[in-house]
Amino acid sequence: MTNKIYYERIEDAIERNRPGISITKKKLEEAGVKYVLSSWIDLHGIPKTKPVPMSNFENLCLGKGPQFAVHSISFVPELSPADADQVMLPDLNAVYICPWDKTTAIIFADLFWEGAPYNVCPRQALKRIIQEKQDGGYIGFAGIEPEFIVMKYNEKGEP
Repeated sequence: MTNKIYYERIEDAIERNRPGISITKKKLEEAGVKYVLSSWIDLHGIPKTKPVPMSNFENLCLGKGPQFAVHSISFVPELSPADADQVMLPDLNAVYICPWDKTTAIIFADLFWEGAPYNVCPRQALKRIIQEKQDGGYIGFAGIEPEFIVMKYNEKGEP
């Protein structure tokens, strides 16, 4: 038996959240969190977020949080303002209190469109592949590799 991480229907993902909502909310409130940044990664690998006050945390976890026009963030030319909105559904296994601002937490969200996983959401694509491999007997792991360069500049602004 593998852990279920990919859900074909938003209703099933909401049910995944339901048992942990009050526990997670209580932990965040006890830690002094006032806002949650519901975050996702766009097609270009750029993190995006919608701030949500803790008073709306339960609704967010039930798929009733902020929605947005799918065409405005996906850059998919076939979509238009007439298409349905995207719904972000937080993953309660991916909640982190911001080290630089203890009144804010980041929660990573999965994107759904018309009740199903949004097929161009990088997080959903990764979860789908990991789920397929787990169902086949493999264990999948993923991580990030942040890179940066530290430079010192002289008086002329040269490295």
